[in-house]
Amino acid sequence: MPEKLRAILDTNVYGILLEDKTHLIPKINKSEKICIYGFEVIRKELRAIPKDTILNDENFRISALKLYDALVHDHSLNVNTFIMKLAKNYQEAYNGGISKEKLWKDFLIVAAATIHQLDIVVSQDQHSMLSDLAVKAYNEVNEKYQLVTPKFYSITELERLL
Repeated sequence: MPEKLRAILDTNVYGILLEDKTHLIPKINKSEKICIYGFEVIRKELRAIPKDTILNDENFRISALKLYDALVHDHSLNVNTFIMKLAKNYQEAYNGGISKEKLWKDFLIVAAATIHQLDIVVSQDQHSMLSDLAVKAYNEVNEKYQLVTPKFYSITELERLL
């Protein structure tokens, strides 16, 4: 059997999966093709959802954290010095219209995926994380350090993979 692809879901993907009450959640959980990794930055963003936010008659924060834990299991990554330095390099190389500070968490997520050699980053964030200028920064920095940039998938592309 081929090795599972290793992927990380951007914070926005958890909300989209929950909003849609999608059939994709069980497909991801049962898939032999993909393994989902978590990252402490993403979990903190999910924990920061206001406690009183309701989605589909359920507490959104609790639902998002439960989904994260169910998909990630024990495959969780932590911020380390290498990730911080690589994210800083992305930040310095980025030359776009969005504040570099606003993109910091995106830079950290891509740096974690790069350092841990994950295959895929799934995001719907075309405006910032997946903007042409951000992707250009990731590719330039990673090429300089001979690192492989993960592939970027939308939820639709993830679904096709499964």
